[in-house]
Amino acid sequence: MWNTHLLQMYLSPLYTTLHKADYPLLEGAMKVRLAQKSDSAAVQQLLASVFDDDPLMEWFVRHDDKRSLAFSEFFDYMVNRYCFKYGECWVNDPLTGAALWMPPGRWEVPLTDQIASFRQVLTIFGIQQLLKKFSDRNTIDRNHPRHPHYYLAALAVLPAERQKGLGSRLIQPILKRCDEEGIGCYLETSRERTIRFYQRHGFSIMKKLSFSPEKLPLWCMWRTPNTQRRHTTSAERQNTP
Repeated sequence: MWNTHLLQMYLSPLYTTLHKADYPLLEGAMKVRLAQKSDSAAVQQLLASVFDDDPLMEWFVRHDDKRSLAFSEFFDYMVNRYCFKYGECWVNDPLTGAALWMPPGRWEVPLTDQIASFRQVLTIFGIQQLLKKFSDRNTIDRNHPRHPHYYLAALAVLPAERQKGLGSRLIQPILKRCDEEGIGCYLETSRERTIRFYQRHGFSIMKKLSFSPEKLPLWCMWRTPNTQRRHTTSAERQNTP
């Protein structure tokens, strides 16, 4: 029910192990790597800083004297109960950027986890707006693709590090994997200025949703895998001695 792009993220050890050898550190000025559990607090702080002024976050999180606590609980949920548990998180050193991904079939929060985290979710939304926010969440969920895909739950880069290619580096390992596996990618963004960035990486707009009395926008975007790259990679492997 509350399993959408704002409530999602963290690293599955088994899943990570299977892919570590395929995606080593990217060389250059901005190396990226898979986050470890010891990075949890830093990733939460990064997300809180980057999404502090996000318009959709402003709308969804409660507006009362517990708002600060709600933000803290929200990012704890995203990192520890979602991405680090069922997906993977790519970061750089120092931690000025992070890309949080969910693998195919894992974007929805299991019912047992939803029940276990109900008190935390109640803290995030507040009891007065709970049903309304759940309704909005369900609208997002209903527009989420059902066929297999990788889900970019969040991409966060500190303002001082933007326009340097870090965001592209952070998402590249999974985009490469998608092309090799022939699987699409999906994301949602509430910032219009990020649309062109994602379009440069092959994403296109599927649908535009809106929330709150102010009609805050949310763009749903899809990336079809680059099959030419997939075929090239397969040919290279066949020619490898």
